[in-house]
Amino acid sequence: MVYTCNGFVLNQSLMKNIFAFFLIIQCLFVLAQKNIKMYPERNGDSIAYYADNLEIYPVSLVFKGQPELNNMTKPEVFKTTQVIPAKTTKMRIAYFVLNDKQKSWGVKKMPGYNSYFGDITIKNYDKNYTYDLPFGKGKAFWIHQGYNGTFFLTRTKIL
Repeated sequence: MVYTCNGFVLNQSLMKNIFAFFLIIQCLFVLAQKNIKMYPERNGDSIAYYADNLEIYPVSLVFKGQPELNNMTKPEVFKTTQVIPAKTTKMRIAYFVLNDKQKSWGVKKMPGYNSYFGDITIKNYDKNYTYDLPFGKGKAFWIHQGYNGTFFLTRTKIL
């Protein structure tokens, strides 16, 4: 069977390939989702933000600033770098309390954040540890890094 689309002739085999391509792309987006979630909970006259980490490794969250509040205070210091342990649910990230019940109140804006694999706050580790890469001994493999990555040996973009 032959189809036409804006003057282009498409056969059934080509249509199946195009459909399969888009299906695969959508599956990749689903699989690429991180298993870390941050969410607010209101309890009376306070709001707490929690994080869940369903990964098998810790995840570090680095916030891009401080929360903007309306008629609320922070009883504890808001840390811009926080580590969520592996397989953790409902870890409190921030806590805010109402100032004046007669005025409107809420969190105007929570800052955006970047998430990183592992605990980026570790300072003491074995610098002489030899890592084994998951490749066969005596074999050669190409290793590539994607564009716009955050880690470069020279800290500059090559291309």
